[in-house]
Amino acid sequence: MRLRRLNGNPLAVPPSNIDLQCTLYEVAVTKRLSHVILIHGLGRRATSMRQVAVILQLQGYAVTNWAYPSREQTLDVLANQLAGVYTSVMQTSTTIHFVTHSMGAIVLRRLLARTALPQLGKIVMLAPPNNGSLVAHRLLGNSLIKAILGPAAQALADGASLNNICAVPTTPVLVIAGTNAHDLRNPVCLLSATILQGPNDGTVAVRETMLPRMDAFIEIDACHTWIMNHPGTLRAISAFLRG
Repeated sequence: MRLRRLNGNPLAVPPSNIDLQCTLYEVAVTKRLSHVILIHGLGRRATSMRQVAVILQLQGYAVTNWAYPSREQTLDVLANQLAGVYTSVMQTSTTIHFVTHSMGAIVLRRLLARTALPQLGKIVMLAPPNNGSLVAHRLLGNSLIKAILGPAAQALADGASLNNICAVPTTPVLVIAGTNAHDLRNPVCLLSATILQGPNDGTVAVRETMLPRMDAFIEIDACHTWIMNHPGTLRAISAFLRG
């Protein structure tokens, strides 16, 4: 596969010879120049990003796989917590990249709207609801589901309001959107089939992932829940951060 930059210049994606079935769950953070902070999605755990973490560590990056209470706090509180993580990482790194999944991108964009991040490098967003989520809008109409998803998820219900409080990154950004809408490992697809039209990952529509400014954008045949583990995703992350 080839990673298409938006300026038309292709970036070759090298084949991966790394065992994607690696069972390591934790990544040691060491004093290196390049650091990657991983941010998981709504209702997930840091372990959902473990394959990304392992791949990046084996490629020489220091990695922080941030675990945060995605369903317990408001978007602003989560952004504040991320700021603390970033400040800590700054002490041992000169360049700090991000790889986010789903709502993780929104937490980062909210932080960017509130403060500049010195030493910020590149950003990779996996299946981000950058323009809100129609599925979230429908789900949040149910009071029980609204309580389960938590306060931060409420920001996803309205794309216009979301973009009013979230910044568009000025650093290099790669957005990866999923197009497998029928993978039952993502149970939300049973609901989204009656809501979403056009290409989608079973939770977020491709058009909902896009930013007004992106350096690269690709679509991967993966569902929302497991897009981070797709071999094409892992290769694209590696190529973009190195390019």
